[in-house]
Amino acid sequence: MRTSDIKKIESDLRQKNEKLKLLYGLTSRGIGGNTLNDIANITIDSVKTAYSPDLILFYLKNNGYLEIKGFFPPDEKHINERKKVGACLCGLAAKKGKAVFSSDINNDDRCTLNECKDAGMKSFAALPLTNEKKIIGVLGIASKEARDFSAEKEFLETLSGAAALLTSNILLIERIRQNSHDLEKKVLERTAELEEKNRELKRLNKLFVGRELRMAELKKRIKELEAE
Repeated sequence: MRTSDIKKIESDLRQKNEKLKLLYGLTSRGIGGNTLNDIANITIDSVKTAYSPDLILFYLKNNGYLEIKGFFPPDEKHINERKKVGACLCGLAAKKGKAVFSSDINNDDRCTLNECKDAGMKSFAALPLTNEKKIIGVLGIASKEARDFSAEKEFLETLSGAAALLTSNILLIERIRQNSHDLEKKVLERTAELEEKNRELKRLNKLFVGRELRMAELKKRIKELEAE
């Protein structure tokens, strides 16, 4: 085997190890996340480490719309916080459930919104966050320079798959928290209602006892008057 071949194999192994480390870092940090914002930020950090892109978008799907939950850079002004599923590249990824790539969004009819163009982006990758065949969001990655994100399709889909699993888990945890909160609230409300009813019963009981005493006194007085 030639030296050049050996070096290529070694380079490929190093790259694979780096990607595995990155995925491990994403999942291990994500497991410790407590909120959806935590997962969004951890995913964005992992994408930054892997690709150093100029723009990263983390959308959550909700009632036919994609709602932004995190983005990089944090001071980027050209961000649509909400877009319809099916609109632009991220919307297409959410609609089809497949990764969408564009080497030049300025000459791509599928890119129907101007946010990324106005931000100076050129190449774009939209990756659906899919868990158990359900699309729960989209991860968007963009570069100002021409870049073939599709060449990294396999790893990008693996990364977005890990992010989707973490997102799905945190959404489940948040629903459990909300249900627990709602149940606790209902218990407190019911307890307050019962306490109020008990207070009302006590008040009525006192009125009844007082009335009985007054009736007894009245009967006694009537007898006294009859005896005179």
